[in-house]
Amino acid sequence: MQELLQPDPELMEKSLQLEVKKISPYRRNFLVSTDSGDWIAKKITDLEHTKWWLRVDRQLRINGFQQMLRPHPVGKEWVLTPFLPGKTCSYASLPDVVEAMQSLAVFHQAGRELMIPPIRESAYLLVDRLYERIQQFYRLLQKAPTIPGELGQLLVSVGPEFYHIGWQAWNRLRQLPLSKLARKQRAKHYLCHRDLASHNWMRDQQGQIWLIDFETANYDAQIGDVWQLSSRALTTNHWQDEFVEKTVRAYQKISPLTGLEKEILRNLFYFPNEFYRESIGLAKGKPGYLYETSFPYIKSIAEHRYQWLQRAGEIFV
Repeated sequence: MQELLQPDPELMEKSLQLEVKKISPYRRNFLVSTDSGDWIAKKITDLEHTKWWLRVDRQLRINGFQQMLRPHPVGKEWVLTPFLPGKTCSYASLPDVVEAMQSLAVFHQAGRELMIPPIRESAYLLVDRLYERIQQFYRLLQKAPTIPGELGQLLVSVGPEFYHIGWQAWNRLRQLPLSKLARKQRAKHYLCHRDLASHNWMRDQQGQIWLIDFETANYDAQIGDVWQLSSRALTTNHWQDEFVEKTVRAYQKISPLTGLEKEILRNLFYFPNEFYRESIGLAKGKPGYLYETSFPYIKSIAEHRYQWLQRAGEIFV
């Protein structure tokens, strides 16, 4: 991996109007230390998206969503955000999951029918992402017999079953107007985060929850965010009764789902995205996918698959 160049201290000082004491690597970004507090410097990888997001951020705040760190652009190469002392949230914690779902509902409400036009790019919507993911997993299955160790053995053993379950879910979703809903909500400028991993939720030292990292945000079907967060939390907790009962309900208390969204979400829960994503990431050696964490996770998903299939059908009943 190419080493990331450190930001220019003089450029940081000029932008912040503060003396920079130290710049050090921090979680694939940089920590910029000053006497008045610390900042995270993140390299801009898509300038057009960054400019778009700065405008969206301003309108979200006007619309009432404040649980974001305010971005501070530095030229065309860096964005600074205040450093947040605290810890990442955990999807193994029911209070964290409930509060994240509630915050997501407020984020979605504030992010509907925004005034900012979409980025001039081909739409890569929820329906497209689902299809690409199942195609990626299918290609991985073809190579499963050649993958060494426990991962290859697991994919050979249960991979075809997971592919079949996902393909059935995909075909049911195709019969529903999911594509039409995604195109409609994109046209009406409905905002989605689209990367709701637990590490993108932070809790500060006062107990306030914050949503971070908006590089993948775009206009899309908001039900995709609801599914992404809730399915990760439910999978992490083996679809335990309490999580099944309270996770989606927390969102609906603030932003009720329509009948169509409920039907789409019910079918999305049968799409084994967690198993697909982790298996693909581990097999390809993608950054952030470590054997000691990812393999036990997908093994646990496989072991609890019958509980998942039973409980997924009970949501909204």
